Amino acid sequence: MNSTFTGGVCSNGGGLSSIGVSWTVLNCLFNRHRAIGSGANPSANGTPGGGSGAAIYNDGNHYVLTIAGTVMERQQCQRGRRRDLYVSKDRTGTMSITDSTLTHTRAGRFR
Repeated sequence: MNSTFTGGVCSNGGGLSSIGVSWTVLNCLFNRHRAIGSGANPSANGTPGGGSGAAIYNDGNHYVLTIAGTVMERQQCQRGRRRDLYVSKDRTGTMSITDSTLTHTRAGRFR
């Protein structure tokens, strides 16, 4: 809550990255994060995987991701989603984004 995340770099999710963890992100700023992995998740063709969700990456089974009043700007990732990536393997989790601004991002493509 009311936090600033700046300049993080990770295989997935330069600001926040987790498996099976619920997050509530309120009134935060995510600025200039990079997801630098490649091959997406699960990894493709024997690559290490990653490159998804520049600011936030959430993966696993039942969990909740809530983002409100948050600014995500200048994000960059290698695969798919520009700012956040949410994966619920058993399709039981939820994600909601409200009253937030998502701007100036670059992303690669899933292949």
